[in-house]
Amino acid sequence: MDEFIQWHEILQEILDENLSLLSGKKISRCAREQARYFQIDYYCEAQEAVQDELSAKNITRPFEHFKTYNVIEYKSIAQVLNEVRFREYVGRTLLVENPVEGGSHKGQVTLTILTTRYPEQLIAMPQYAFAQINDWKYRSRWIEGLEIYILVQKGMRGKQEGEALALLQVLEGDKSRQAESWQTLLRQELHNLETVKKIIHKIGKEVFMNLVATIKNEGIQEGMKRGKLEGKLEGKLEGKLEGKLEGIETALEIKFGADGLRFMEAIRKINNLERLNEVQGFLKKAKDMAEFENMLGNCKV
Repeated sequence: MDEFIQWHEILQEILDENLSLLSGKKISRCAREQARYFQIDYYCEAQEAVQDELSAKNITRPFEHFKTYNVIEYKSIAQVLNEVRFREYVGRTLLVENPVEGGSHKGQVTLTILTTRYPEQLIAMPQYAFAQINDWKYRSRWIEGLEIYILVQKGMRGKQEGEALALLQVLEGDKSRQAESWQTLLRQELHNLETVKKIIHKIGKEVFMNLVATIKNEGIQEGMKRGKLEGKLEGKLEGKLEGKLEGIETALEIKFGADGLRFMEAIRKINNLERLNEVQGFLKKAKDMAEFENMLGNCKV
């Protein structure tokens, strides 16, 4: 039986840690559904735009439309966004726009619905005045003063638009598409690649391990190919060293998870095949990371 995946919890964790990256704005307050007096998937308050290390890359930020008060609702692979649910979400958001304890927030509120599938019937209904912004983003002008957006995860597949979009692309619920979608992400030079890896591992551990092994093996084969073309002893030795290092990196990730990769900085300083063979032996013998770290510390570079 397939393991049940807590899609909403995974998304909420992503939002907890990455809302500034996803929106490009400073987040002053955020809360999951249980922290609100009415049930919504996620709520946050945003302020001015922030300048981060990725600002110069001009990456796509899925929540760049955020205003002061923002509601986020999520429909996973097993759920469908229909008209009834859409109107329910809008009704909840209007409580944010017109709170009981204060004045109106009209014009300062957004509703964002992230859904796996295209809600084709809903989008086609003229009364909701949907307009397509890009392959995966739609805006409704149904309610004056309330900005409503639908983000379709399916439409994000294959896009290479940076670290922020990758955090939503990783929520691939279609098992027949997971390997392809995740491979595209893992091949990108993302600053938050380790975060993406952890999410993939949580959703599909077996698929993730197979992908890591495939990518590492391709790297080894490419290194060997380069060595043969160069036809030099130094090139061959470099290919062997790189192949050995890639094998150790894969073994570390399989045995200790993503945290095990922190040892690679020290291991890459070893340029001797005999010493690297010893490191592989340590990996087989060590019962935990502490024991492996102690063995590695006694290994001469």
